[in-house]
Amino acid sequence: MRHRVTRLALAAALAAGVTVVAGPAAASSGQGPSCTGGTAAARTRPAATTPPGTWHATWQDTFDGDTLDTTRWATDTSAYYDGGRGQAGNPHGSDHKSEYNLPRNLAVSGGKLVITAKRQAWPADNPKYSWTSGLVTTGSTSNGGAPKNGAWVRPGDYVEMTAKLSGTVGMWPGFWTWNGPDPEVDAVEYHPDNPTTDEVGRPQVDQDYCWWDAGTDLSAGYHTYGAYLGSDRVDFYLDGQRIAGDHTGFTSDGAALIVNLSVNDRTAGGTDDGHPSPAGDVDQATMSVDAVTVYHQ
Repeated sequence: MRHRVTRLALAAALAAGVTVVAGPAAASSGQGPSCTGGTAAARTRPAATTPPGTWHATWQDTFDGDTLDTTRWATDTSAYYDGGRGQAGNPHGSDHKSEYNLPRNLAVSGGKLVITAKRQAWPADNPKYSWTSGLVTTGSTSNGGAPKNGAWVRPGDYVEMTAKLSGTVGMWPGFWTWNGPDPEVDAVEYHPDNPTTDEVGRPQVDQDYCWWDAGTDLSAGYHTYGAYLGSDRVDFYLDGQRIAGDHTGFTSDGAALIVNLSVNDRTAGGTDDGHPSPAGDVDQATMSVDAVTVYHQ
């Protein structure tokens, strides 16, 4: 989620009605996240599922209560340049993100974490951002701190999030790992202009993604997005079905999990990422997270 891969070819193919299931690097080198083919079955509210074998939950948040558990989650991240909450001023580019992430855009109610993106200039007196939104992370913050009961994932872990993603075009929800020196794992990225497509991958490893056609609008209900962080491979799952695999192992000695709702800025930095910005009449959008879990065998 921090280092965007430009996907103009994908956008063009989808616009032409072509189903794309694997990027060219994956198909040619064998190192990228090779898609398994086929489509996933539509499910309204999937149960949490794991790969084959006996797995035990080592960390979980099901968002009970009415406030975010700040012993488990922080609301800024060392992955973002501007105070851990935005990408404005980043010398490497804004990453096509137009939002500044604020704790007040996070709400816990009814066993769900709701992240709300709002069209709102920030800061009000000298705006650098046209939207505000929210993120949560289990790990390192902009000042080097971390929540005391957060999760740090390592080789052999399986991570998953059950969530209802935003279906508003221009939004960009994601669930990913982060530890600055190590390549991130994007267990899901989602762009509602391609409503049936689950994007998974490891941008710093293979600079490519698997674009999995789920055969159903993923924003229409809750789905479970997972990644097995093996020492010799990373496998990606949707509703318990393996959809892609990357044969470069996960080597981090402790990476954080991040859940966020970004707002796409299509032409930031003078480049076109192929995904629309929100329409002018869109002022708000949400995603809802049911649970985040870490498993180990």
